[in-house]
Amino acid sequence: MLTIVVLATIVLAISLYGVSDWLENILIEKFYKSDAAIEKNVGKAYSGLEEYIANNNVKGTDTEKLQKWVKKNDYTYLTVSDDTNTVFDGGWSYSPTTDTKNQERQEVND
Repeated sequence: MLTIVVLATIVLAISLYGVSDWLENILIEKFYKSDAAIEKNVGKAYSGLEEYIANNNVKGTDTEKLQKWVKKNDYTYLTVSDDTNTVFDGGWSYSPTTDTKNQERQEVND
């Protein structure tokens, strides 16, 4: 009897793992990898960059200003180039904000 319970538990555990893995893949595909999700995220970043450029008179050669924007936009990668040369290339930063007072002090110093 104990063997049947152990085997049933193992089968149930493996089944639950399979179902959760399958469900996880569906949700990731729908909310993060779908064309609509990618378009939404890229569009939001592009709009933010356009606004930053307009408000701060940023040129393609203003690498310091572009770096500042990239640092404020985690998981964003930006490449600025002309026909032959890359002028700016940077991104993917992540800076956790667990201490909001420290973050406010850092923004004031920037």
